[in-house]
Amino acid sequence: MMLDRKKILLVVISLILTLAAILLVANPLGKDRPLPGTARNVYYYDLNTGELFVADAGLISPIDAPSGVLQGTTRGKAGVKAYVFTCGTCSPEDRYVAWIEMYTPEAQQTLSEQTSETKHPLANRMGASPASPLVAQVNPADPKNVTWVGLNSQKGSSIVRQSAKRCPDGSAAIPCMPDN
Repeated sequence: MMLDRKKILLVVISLILTLAAILLVANPLGKDRPLPGTARNVYYYDLNTGELFVADAGLISPIDAPSGVLQGTTRGKAGVKAYVFTCGTCSPEDRYVAWIEMYTPEAQQTLSEQTSETKHPLANRMGASPASPLVAQVNPADPKNVTWVGLNSQKGSSIVRQSAKRCPDGSAAIPCMPDN
């Protein structure tokens, strides 16, 4: 049982490090470029419409979405972070949403407090934190029907592991980032 948790943790850490490396290669540090995560945009998923939109990576989801308030609520936010991949190009026709991510209101508050203390939005999300996100897969045929599970759960780890390996030729999918 402990071995399975170690493997899951290694997969999650590997994905985070891979995404961080891709961000650094795609946006090398320079005098006119911000630190990764401070002004870089990423994809978010609108739970009301099933559409992707672009917003600052430093935001902690759920966030305000273009469609407005989350349907079925009076104040809920419909924008959640989307991890977008491709087996070809990052054009809308080729890319897919591997998984979506959000935090509970309590975890969102904890992360907001940590971020305001460090002044860097990714500083505490890269290490151990009591604020673990919830993740879900998106069914393109029914984008509003989403079941959230903890990232650190067996099902959450399975979503991340399986979603990022969807290329027919067996190769690893490539993360897509919006043009900045």
